[in-house]
Amino acid sequence: MTELEELQAKHREEAARKRAKLKERKARAHRLIERGAILEAALKEAVDPSTLSNEEVEQIVYFAILSPATIDYISELGL
Repeated sequence: MTELEELQAKHREEAARKRAKLKERKARAHRLIERGAILEAALKEAVDPSTLSNEEVEQIVYFAILSPATIDYISELGL
């Protein structure tokens, strides 16, 4: 393999890594947006989500997730 071919191969590998990283980043962003929408829909059952600060939402989420009933439910799901 010539020096030029080695350099081209290296650039192809680097480009492939960058594409994979971008794909992962887009998938994560999509997942976060979907889960945020789910959270807002659930919060709408009790309160207008736009009136809550991020800190209040965080407190609600931690309270809900760390309740014994939720922990039991998650265990039953096998997660």
